[in-house]
Amino acid sequence: MSFNNKLNMMNKIRIFLWLFAIVCLFSACEGGKQKGSNKHRREESKFITYQMPDDLLATQKELTLSELADSVWYVPLETTTQCILAEKFDHFRYKDSTFYVMDDYSKTVYVFSDKGKFLRNIGNKGNGPKEFHWCHQLVIDNEYLYILDMPNRIKKYDLEGNWIKDIKLTKQPYRLLALKDGRLAAYISDDQFPKKEDAYSWMVLDTEGDSLTCIDTNAWREKKPMQNYWVENEFSSQYSTTYKEAYNDSLYYFPSGFLKPVPYASIHPGIHRLESELSWEEIPDIAHGLRISYIYDTPRYLFFTYKCMCTSSKQNNPLLGAFLKETGGFFNVFDKHGEQKITNDLDGPDFTLLASVYPNLLIGLASADTCPDEFAKKHQVEEDDNQVLVMIECKN
Repeated sequence: MSFNNKLNMMNKIRIFLWLFAIVCLFSACEGGKQKGSNKHRREESKFITYQMPDDLLATQKELTLSELADSVWYVPLETTTQCILAEKFDHFRYKDSTFYVMDDYSKTVYVFSDKGKFLRNIGNKGNGPKEFHWCHQLVIDNEYLYILDMPNRIKKYDLEGNWIKDIKLTKQPYRLLALKDGRLAAYISDDQFPKKEDAYSWMVLDTEGDSLTCIDTNAWREKKPMQNYWVENEFSSQYSTTYKEAYNDSLYYFPSGFLKPVPYASIHPGIHRLESELSWEEIPDIAHGLRISYIYDTPRYLFFTYKCMCTSSKQNNPLLGAFLKETGGFFNVFDKHGEQKITNDLDGPDFTLLASVYPNLLIGLASADTCPDEFAKKHQVEEDDNQVLVMIECKN
C-alpha cells in the first residue's frame, strides 16, 4: 500500500473515531437529560398518605416556635377608625409584601403594607356595582383582586381597589383559584349541571369570565355514591395553587402551566372518615366523623384544623392537628395554656395559624391582648389594637 493510501486510511479512521465520540457524547447528554426528566416527573408525582389514629385525642404536644422557625418577625396591624378588624378573619392573602384581609364582620377588604400600615379598603357589603353581597373567597393574581360573590358572580377589582366589572356566571361557584396567565378556576358543586356525572367540576375561565374548559373531577374519587362535594379552603405548599374536597381524602395541586389537578398528598381519616351518604344529623350517631378545614403546609409539618363530630369525645371546638413529615407521626398541638396554639418561646405571643405561603412562609395570628408586656411595649401594641401577624420563615 502506498504512503498516500495509508494516509487516506488513517484520516478515515480518525474521522470515524471522531464521529463515534460525538455520538457517544450526545447519547450520554440525552441520557442525562432523560434521567433528570424522569427524576423531575417522580418528584412531581410523589404522593404521601398520612394516617389518622383511631384515638384522635390521645396524643397532645406543645409545639414551640423555635422548632418551626429559621427566622421570625412581627407585623402589628395598624388600628384606626377606618380599619377595626373582627376578632377572627378567614379570608386572607399575602401578595407582593402586601396583606389583604377580608373582615368577616364588616365584609370589607382591608389592605396593609408589609409593615402593617393601613393603606386602603376595597369594596363593602351591599348591592351596588362596587359592593358585594357575600364573600365566599378572596383571590389575587398579579393584576387583579377577585371576590367570589352571590348570586353567580365574581367581583373584579384592580389592586388599588377600583371596581372593574362583575363577571356573570351561569352557575354558583363555591371556590375560586387564580391560575397562571390570567385564568381563573371556579369550582361548581352540588347538582347545577344537567347531567349528574358532570357535577363537581372545575370551570376554567379567562379574566373576562368566558368559559375556556370544564374539568370533571369524578374520576379521582372512590367508586361509590357521593354527594355534596364542596372544596375546602385553599392551602399552600411547594405548589402554590392547591385545594382539598370535603369528602375526598386527597389534597390536589395545579402544576404550573397545566389545568388538570394532580394529587399531592392524602390525609386518611381511617374510622373517622365522613360518609357522604349520611346527613349531618346522622353523623354523631355513629360516634365518628372528621371534618378537616384549613390546611397549612410547611417543609417539616403538615398542619390542619379539624373538628371531631363524635358524641363520645365531647370535643366541639376545632383542633389543630399535625403530621411530622419525616415519620408520619400525628399529634394535636396545644400551647402551654392548653389552647390550640403554637407556643412562642421567642419572647412573643402564642398564636393560631392563619396561612402558609409558597414556598416556606408560615403566617400566624395573635391577639393584641395576649402579647407579653415587654413585647407590647417594644412593638407599641395596645390591648384593644388589631391583631399581630407572626411571620415565620420555616426550617427545612
